[in-house]
Amino acid sequence: MEGHVEIFDNGVYGSICDEGWDMNDARVVCKQLGNLAPVQAVTGSRYGESASNPKVSSVNCVGDEDNLEQCGHGGWDVIPSTCTSSTLAGVVCARK
Repeated sequence: MEGHVEIFDNGVYGSICDEGWDMNDARVVCKQLGNLAPVQAVTGSRYGESASNPKVSSVNCVGDEDNLEQCGHGGWDVIPSTCTSSTLAGVVCARK
């Protein structure tokens, strides 16, 4: 399973800027998707642009959280100017 990562906050979907995106973040996303194994933390909008605007950046998971909401980040709707449609976070997950 692979693709860019989106969140749902207050009734609105939003993409995640890839600033600081790493394997710990991917580990948490893959866990949320059904306890899958993380293979890669993807940066650079490999999966194309998102229909939703960036909602969060600088996600900083330790790796043992149950979901992205438990991870630190730069703030909801606090998006740096460097976050564009070409800097979206993604993941590659595999069955264990």
